[in-house]
Amino acid sequence: MAFGEADPLGATEKPEGGESSAFGKMRRDESWKDAAQKEKEKLEKDLKSAPQREVPQASFTGLLYDLSMQAMLALGLVATQGQEEPVIDLPLARYTIDTLAVLEEKTKGNLTAEESAYLSQLLQSLRLRFVEAARVKS
Repeated sequence: MAFGEADPLGATEKPEGGESSAFGKMRRDESWKDAAQKEKEKLEKDLKSAPQREVPQASFTGLLYDLSMQAMLALGLVATQGQEEPVIDLPLARYTIDTLAVLEEKTKGNLTAEESAYLSQLLQSLRLRFVEAARVKS
């Protein structure tokens, strides 16, 4: 191949001592990999030095608690940080309460007495709060 002609790999021949563009591209690719590796190492170091918080073990009552908190947020019973007034989102509250009702129906007979009582009490309380929020909103 003559000097200056492109080869099938996209590199061009250079005079002796010169560097083909394919080798320059490989060097750029390697420097990108090095930068990505350094960034990964920095993130891993930051994660290790960050304070670790304990996450509770997953449980059915934990799931019920999480869903009830979503419903309470949607009903405006709980404000989030930086929020001056709670926001009421009745369709989201209804959906979350209905989700809890589906869980109650589908798990009937498979729950402990405590889990069943907790779910029943949550639904009763959230339904009452939903009616109150709907009155206030209208």
